[in-house]
Amino acid sequence: MSFLPTLLNPSLIWLLPLATIPVLLHLLTLQRLRTVELSTYRFLFDSYVQQRRRMQFLQALLAMLRTLFLLGLVLAVSRPVLQSWGGLFQSGSGREVILLVDCSASMNAQALGQSALDRAKEAAKLVVGRLHADDRVTLIRVAGKPEEIFSRYQTDLNSIEESIQNLTASPARANLYAALMSLFGPDSKPPQSPLIYFFTDSQASSWKELRKQQDLPQLIPTGTPFIVVQVGSSATGVNIAVTGQPPPRQRAIIGLPIALQARVVNYSSTETEATLRLFINDKEIPSQRATFKLQAGEEKLHRFAPYEPSEPGILRGRFEISLTGKGTDAFPEDDRFLFTLAVQPKVRVLIVNGNPGADRFDSETLYLRAALTAERTPQPDDAADGASKPNNTRELAKSLELIEVPEGGLLPDLLREAGVVILANCGNLNPEQMGRLRDFVADGGGLLLFPGDRVNPEVMNRNFFVVPNASEMLSEAKLGQPIGDPANSATFVKLARIATDHPIFSVFEPDQDADVTYFDRVYFKRRFPLTLEDPKKTSVLLETTDRLPAMVQSRYGEGLVILSAFPLNAKWSNLPLNGAEFVPMMLRMMTYAQARPEAEGPLVVGPDGLAEFSISGKWAPLSGRVIDAADRPVPLLFERAGTRQTAVFDQTTERGYYTAEIRSERDASKSADLVFAVNLTPDESDLRPILEPEAQDLLPGIALRYVDATAEAQQEKGALGNEQEIWRPLIWLMFVVIGVEFVLSTLRGSKAPGDDSASVTDRIRDYNPTRWVGRMTGGGGPATAT
Repeated sequence: MSFLPTLLNPSLIWLLPLATIPVLLHLLTLQRLRTVELSTYRFLFDSYVQQRRRMQFLQALLAMLRTLFLLGLVLAVSRPVLQSWGGLFQSGSGREVILLVDCSASMNAQALGQSALDRAKEAAKLVVGRLHADDRVTLIRVAGKPEEIFSRYQTDLNSIEESIQNLTASPARANLYAALMSLFGPDSKPPQSPLIYFFTDSQASSWKELRKQQDLPQLIPTGTPFIVVQVGSSATGVNIAVTGQPPPRQRAIIGLPIALQARVVNYSSTETEATLRLFINDKEIPSQRATFKLQAGEEKLHRFAPYEPSEPGILRGRFEISLTGKGTDAFPEDDRFLFTLAVQPKVRVLIVNGNPGADRFDSETLYLRAALTAERTPQPDDAADGASKPNNTRELAKSLELIEVPEGGLLPDLLREAGVVILANCGNLNPEQMGRLRDFVADGGGLLLFPGDRVNPEVMNRNFFVVPNASEMLSEAKLGQPIGDPANSATFVKLARIATDHPIFSVFEPDQDADVTYFDRVYFKRRFPLTLEDPKKTSVLLETTDRLPAMVQSRYGEGLVILSAFPLNAKWSNLPLNGAEFVPMMLRMMTYAQARPEAEGPLVVGPDGLAEFSISGKWAPLSGRVIDAADRPVPLLFERAGTRQTAVFDQTTERGYYTAEIRSERDASKSADLVFAVNLTPDESDLRPILEPEAQDLLPGIALRYVDATAEAQQEKGALGNEQEIWRPLIWLMFVVIGVEFVLSTLRGSKAPGDDSASVTDRIRDYNPTRWVGRMTGGGGPATAT
């Protein structure tokens, strides 16, 4: 194991020059030779030379021991330790130490039994424990939005460590750029003498804003120490993730199957086999279970069999993936994707028949009723690939509740309960009925107009489309006089353009793998030419070969109006006779145009995203709150937006289900519980780190340093904080040095011939502590005879 020494009190190392004092005293007190006249010169000279050499060696040894004593004393009070994390602890005082702790979702990834976030907390607390008393500490939780826990804090260590320990991971990714801008941006007070620590798993996605923004390096002072403490894992583990797809934005209706899809990615370096499951209200649907293999880096979009809700209400669903067989997922947090479904009752369709007819074959709604009650007919979904698709005609028809009345039977109670109203060749509506229909649309209802030979275009344009005492019109299109002769095929036209980007006609998108086209056999014998008053407020859904709109959509209030240039009978076109196009078109039109719910909210929201709620203005005044994923209530504040009341919730900082409880303060029967889910950011599943050279390029001019504190490095070198302090053994060593020096300085030499000095026994008997201390420092001792 390779250890590097460090000192807990490095400022005391300046006392080391004191160790030169014994050497200087030794040099200054060297004994000079003295001439002594003796008769027996030769014998004494030989004895002296031998004794002098011994004394010189003993004096040098004593000087070395005294020097060693002072060195040990300085080192002991400096508290030396042996540890292997060079660069983690910085010396100095009076600094602003900034602790950036990565709290992204990927920090929950496990390696060797511990998460990266736990290792980050341990490292941060160790750094705080080594700081000088004059240092000021700033702690920032780095997530999608940086959160400053405290700033320039200078208080007891326990409070800082407690704040670090209480940090939790966010479902969002870390945004390092936003965190640094909060410190050094133009709207902040830049720190003085900053020392920046970034405790992170170094996930590359945390740095991506730095690649796009070039202003940050100029804001950070040149040479600022920036220490990246890599606490992730250097090993490439197994990680497979399910990262979405949210359910389609179509409304969930009883009996109407919903197409659910899950995007699965293998972030491992090897082939992996996994099992994908679907749960609704915490109950697995066994028939939806799927097992498949994914190559390294492969992404797969799995389509579940259509799910058909059987009861209205809020459904809480999730996709869940797990490894098949042995093995452990390194990042289990991304093995689930949450979603919700707001299932509504069947759509009530009110059909107003302008030409009932004594014979049902003459009825204006003959083909319409056949389409809306279809059991099973060929359709574009089938023609494309030969397989049953989600919104087939039989299933769509199950989601509808049909009520048919003549024009005179259009009563207020029926409109109140309807979701969609179809006017089939209605040319005798009275002003009161027209007003009720306009109010119905303004409140969010859907109105489908199929005019025929009983409709007077001028009356419709002037009395119905124009709203009294209002600048807004029911429809921005106007009907012209009918054109075309059913008896002359030369006047027939076909469709030239279909808005396949519209939800109604998206099913008719041509398939590149199948030689299938739609509406190619449809022609129109007679029709109303449509002119658009304001093309920006009107969408053209169908257009004929003479460049005239055949079907348009516009909005009025909270609802929408779809105006057709032709009726639903076979006298003006052969469209009703082409069931492969007519049936799915009408069914999809019903589900698309249904009345807007009085209370709307999102199904899935990204972390740190906005959840927007829209409530009918009839509910005002409103009160509401959101119960977050941790069961904490947060009040909602509503404000008027057009004819509705809206509120925004932005505290989506935790993963899980959130419930918005909304109540009308005027009408107790008006209430709603809207549930939405918050998931992880998809980027968090890719655990690949950024390398030090690239990080250096992103922060030029910064004194960037990487400290490898990964799980593997700690396993090799020992856990952070387990340094072995050696100042205690130094103290025992100093006692040994003192003892040896005492013996050598007290007992040194023996009584030489002619030496009248005290014997060794006399020295011990006459020992004087004051004289001994003087000798310890080299300042005293008997003279040497020469």
